[in-house]
Amino acid sequence: VAIPEEVTYMNRTRKVTSIGYGAFSGCTGLTSVTIPNSVTSIGIVTFFNCSGLTSVTIPNSVTSIGNGAFSYCSGLTSITIPNSVASIGNSAFYRCSRLTSVTIGSGVTSIEEGAFDGVDIPTVISLIENPFTITGKTSDYRTFSQNTFLNATLYVPKGTIDKYKATDGWKDFLFIEEGNPTGINVVENTKNNNTTIYDLNGVHLSEPQKGINIINGKKYVKK
Repeated sequence: VAIPEEVTYMNRTRKVTSIGYGAFSGCTGLTSVTIPNSVTSIGIVTFFNCSGLTSVTIPNSVTSIGNGAFSYCSGLTSITIPNSVASIGNSAFYRCSRLTSVTIGSGVTSIEEGAFDGVDIPTVISLIENPFTITGKTSDYRTFSQNTFLNATLYVPKGTIDKYKATDGWKDFLFIEEGNPTGINVVENTKNNNTTIYDLNGVHLSEPQKGINIINGKKYVKK
């Protein structure tokens, strides 16, 4: 579904600037969402339990993602938070059980408790230059799951690794690297007969899927 930038009601046309409380909650048949550039906020539990949702495009106009906005969206495999977003609410992506990669934009200044808990994410990419405190792995309300802290690779901007290792919450990641993982050129890879592609469960793929792929024995991310 593509959410319109403007709606007309009683002969009045208004821009859509926010998606309100529970607007699409429980819409299990919803498979993709394109949010227009007019939207600045995604409300509380807006897409809660949209289990069929596999693709969402969040534009650079959005500045906040509300509590539980995408919680229990078990079909999502990757998510990119644009640089315009400043705050990610409590449990925003809680129990998105198929997430394999998350990219957090450079403008984020607040990630609340449980935002990415309830799912073990193999790859976390943070574009934040000056990391702030998040809730660590030992808390009952941790930002990421314990397995994400213990097993994921956290990619951070070049020159910032020492900051992350000194910041509460972020320093709980055991594996922190500078720079972003290499992207995938789908056309080139799929045309090469010598290329082997697998998902993280070892299932052979005919072409790279969104999220983490193992291509010729190396880890790649397709956004």
